[in-house]
Amino acid sequence: MEITNIFIRSFLQINNYEVLEMDEGKNWGGYYILRSDEKSDYKILWLKPKRVRALRYHGLTGSAHKETWKALTEIRVILGHTDLAINKDQFDEEISNLQILDVDPNETVEIPKGYLHGLVNPFETDIYLFEYRESDHVETTEEREKNTKVVYDQTGEFNAPRWPSELLFRIMEKSE
Repeated sequence: MEITNIFIRSFLQINNYEVLEMDEGKNWGGYYILRSDEKSDYKILWLKPKRVRALRYHGLTGSAHKETWKALTEIRVILGHTDLAINKDQFDEEISNLQILDVDPNETVEIPKGYLHGLVNPFETDIYLFEYRESDHVETTEEREKNTKVVYDQTGEFNAPRWPSELLFRIMEKSE
């Protein structure tokens, strides 16, 4: 498995990590799985300039996992305010009040269970984050995917509507 991304290759070498699985061919960037089991995994996400990942939340089947994102470069995170797995009736309010967080390298963002979240890159350079997923119960990759609701997606990877243009403008330009 040859890693072509220079930032990732250097990061892995410095930190003595090995990649279990990867995909550098996504139209939005790529991912690198460093460790994975039924309750947790560690991965690096890479997002190309001016790209937007899906806005999503976990918990469709009543259980969810939490995530911790550590910025390896400056990143922009979109984050909701409430557990939509429990409070689905608050969806419209959540979309209207999304937090837009600019996160500096080495800072972390906690993504609580059931919260809307997404990653965007309004910058001119690639961005990278280290993601730690933790579940309080055993769940397979297939169960995690079935348990995820993708709300908006620009990549065509999911069967979901594209981000509304006014929301996309707001998060890319960070105009409140």
